[in-house]
Amino acid sequence: MHITSPQRLFVGFSLAKPQIKQISMIQLELAPFLNTIARPVNLHNLHMTLGFLGQVDPTSYLQLLDEIEAMPKIQFSQNLTSCAFWPQAKLVCLAGQAAEPLTTMARTIIEIAKHNNFYISQKKIYTPCECISSC
Repeated sequence: MHITSPQRLFVGFSLAKPQIKQISMIQLELAPFLNTIARPVNLHNLHMTLGFLGQVDPTSYLQLLDEIEAMPKIQFSQNLTSCAFWPQAKLVCLAGQAAEPLTTMARTIIEIAKHNNFYISQKKIYTPCECISSC
């Protein structure tokens, strides 16, 4: 991805086809319990966010990309065992307690953000989640 103007930068993982199929089934099961304006997240947009770095200009983006590419990518398996609602964003999400490799990578993203003077999440604990519907 190449950017030409400042953009909001998220770091995340795409999902495997079996995971997307499972989430699709959950979306169908959940739909009757949501309000009429709720919409499922498009299956092509499903991902697990590892971190948010805020507004990033094109020059900083290239530096960040190098650092993110260089960081260790640790294989992990993550269970999402609960449903959560984020009122400000009006999102329904699947959530869980982070597996240790995922927590380690989230900490690395925070260090990259600090090193580059970007947004740093104020959350004390990284909580992996998958947004499945907007309300």
